[in-house]
Amino acid sequence: MDDGIGGQYSLIYDGSSQPGITQFLKAGLTNGLKYSFRVYAVNFNGKSVFSDIAVYYSCVTPSGFAASKVVSQTST
Repeated sequence: MDDGIGGQYSLIYDGSSQPGITQFLKAGLTNGLKYSFRVYAVNFNGKSVFSDIAVYYSCVTPSGFAASKVVSQTST
């Protein structure tokens, strides 16, 4: 994970304690910062190459909006 400040990726999970992880939730991000993530797989052959970089921006959850409503629904 790169927080856009230091320019260095940090290891946030190495998978050694829970093999088979296919998703990850990162809490405690700073609103307004750009975060870049890349991953690699590990098996008995070693590490794979890194994935493409995925970029996300941290933001607050919007408030003050009415709950969404289904206006019409079509089944096939």
